[in-house]
Amino acid sequence: MELSTQRLSLTPLSESDWTLFHNLHVDKRVISLCFDEPSLKDIQLKFQARIQPWNKNSLHWLCLVLTDQSSGEKIGLTGFCMQDGVAEVGYMLLPEFQGLGYATESLQCLIEWAQETHAIDHFSATVTEGNLSSERVLEKSGFILRKTIPGTYVIGGVSYADHIYQWHKPSASIINTILFDWGDTLMVDLPNQQGKMCDWPEVYTVDGATDALKGLSKNYRLYVATNAVNSAESDIQQAFQRVGLDRYITGYFCKANLGIGKGSAEFFHKIVDTLHTQPDSVLMVGDTLDKDINPAIEAGLKVVWLNRQSSHKEGVQNIPQIESLHDLSNTIENLL
Repeated sequence: MELSTQRLSLTPLSESDWTLFHNLHVDKRVISLCFDEPSLKDIQLKFQARIQPWNKNSLHWLCLVLTDQSSGEKIGLTGFCMQDGVAEVGYMLLPEFQGLGYATESLQCLIEWAQETHAIDHFSATVTEGNLSSERVLEKSGFILRKTIPGTYVIGGVSYADHIYQWHKPSASIINTILFDWGDTLMVDLPNQQGKMCDWPEVYTVDGATDALKGLSKNYRLYVATNAVNSAESDIQQAFQRVGLDRYITGYFCKANLGIGKGSAEFFHKIVDTLHTQPDSVLMVGDTLDKDINPAIEAGLKVVWLNRQSSHKEGVQNIPQIESLHDLSNTIENLL
């Protein structure tokens, strides 16, 4: 296996590459925003794992050495590790070769090879807050920042946020974003509770919500679009964190951050403008016609009505409907 770009060759890591591998893992200019300096034993164990033969079902990283074709000098590493069908990418370059476009060039080559050779269409990357050069590499390669998780990683005793980037091969569908209503669509709106849901003694997911969001998040950007009046964006996120759904949600739209309540086409126009996309690339999923479905249709969005009771109302025959979130993925596929 050997890949090449205009300036680089990419070859599997081998025993002869120990010096490069070691230097990259101890150079503070390389690792300062990646991890604390590992012990020699940890570096050796990581090295031994990465020189093993790799295939798509391997649990260890595919690790490729970047070599400058004009000079023959080895300048860094790139590669990925598979998890649940998604390739988590990473790259490390010697300081003197950073900022010259090599990381972007090699990453784009790696993604193209992974698609053509192994039909891998979904990629992710985790970048420590403040690592702006690495984020630029991802953005130039088409990755989109999907989520920021505060205080998840510690380097040098300092806690940093993780920035989660994702890229996937565009599908034939023009739908790229799905909006979900909150109460009784993703989380149960308990009628006997008052105040903010994040403060309720107990909170629950709607049946099928976790599986639906987990599957759809691999192909679409997922947002919550709610008419909640008392809850700010941070309150809504806190409620979702309590049931573990926040990991699948890119963001939250509500009256507090849009300045308008749900129930009119203008609410959805503002969301579309904020996302810098087109109305027909957005799908709204909700359980009420007057607040969720009809205004979204008026704004030009696609819709799926969560009609649990199979209510028969005039004029809804052509609206896609489901009785359970378990049916959502198949219904969306039929819309494509």
